[in-house]
Amino acid sequence: MSKQHKSLVDPKYKKVWGIYKIINTITNKVYIGSSVNLGKRVNDHFSSLRSNKHENKHLQYSFNKYGESAFRVDILKTFSKNEVTQKELRNVETKYISEYNSSDSSFGYNINPVGIGTTSKEFTEERKRKISEAAKGRVAHNKGVPMEDSQKKLLIKVDSEKFGKSILVYDRIGNLLNEFISVRETYRTLRIPRNQITGSCQGKSGHYHNLIFRYKGGDVFDRQHYINLFGCNISYSGPFYFLVENQSSGERRIFLNKRKVEIYIGLPNKNEKFQKEFKNLLSKSDEDFIVIKNYKIRFIYALSDSNIANEVRQSGLVPEV
Repeated sequence: MSKQHKSLVDPKYKKVWGIYKIINTITNKVYIGSSVNLGKRVNDHFSSLRSNKHENKHLQYSFNKYGESAFRVDILKTFSKNEVTQKELRNVETKYISEYNSSDSSFGYNINPVGIGTTSKEFTEERKRKISEAAKGRVAHNKGVPMEDSQKKLLIKVDSEKFGKSILVYDRIGNLLNEFISVRETYRTLRIPRNQITGSCQGKSGHYHNLIFRYKGGDVFDRQHYINLFGCNISYSGPFYFLVENQSSGERRIFLNKRKVEIYIGLPNKNEKFQKEFKNLLSKSDEDFIVIKNYKIRFIYALSDSNIANEVRQSGLVPEV
């Protein structure tokens, strides 16, 4: 038999619109929320907390640490259904979040200053399926409630301040594709794991699915950094490409690894001469080249500002796939 828990709010608040506050009576940190059904919304919070499945990890950690008895719920304000719209209700919630400064982790548990939800995380397909099944028939408490322009601007500002520097996204030959206000926003838009984004930004990885990431105004690293990091695997792992020019026809083509070059110019796999020449080419500049079978081959750092790298970006050439 499942354990029955006493409701933390008076039954009279069932289906009542308003603003609520969850308080940690030991630390005095608060969580501010709004709902068109205060009783159900608060009980849903504590049901998730008791199951250790609450989406707000900061609140969940405190609940696990201090126990349910450390928390209480206050109803801050109520409205009749016809007194305010859902959009106006959220505006009131935003004012209370500001008043209590509860989006600052030193004072509260709200992740965002406009009360629109919590940070997302990477889910397995199985977890997504379970969440989908559990949510069938439910209607989100803030579904269909639009944000005002002032709320959107505030969210963008806090996103940038709380979640880091702006992120620049490049393709494999160094063309700037996009700029995002934070790692979080990059992840949300591209659905690329955050550790892959930060790893590329920090120079710990070369690229992810042929995208290169950098912190705006941060270190772009250099050729030698990646040679030290990847060694002989640099042509596969690093942010480099091969520019191959047919000296007879003048045709230029771009390849992302040595094997593609070998196939194009008709060399057997791991051709000994090419391997030796390539190792000599590694520590040289973008402008340096080797010649094999009438093909001039350069190894270019994608984010280089060299003449040849800029020339490639301006040419519109794309890597061979």
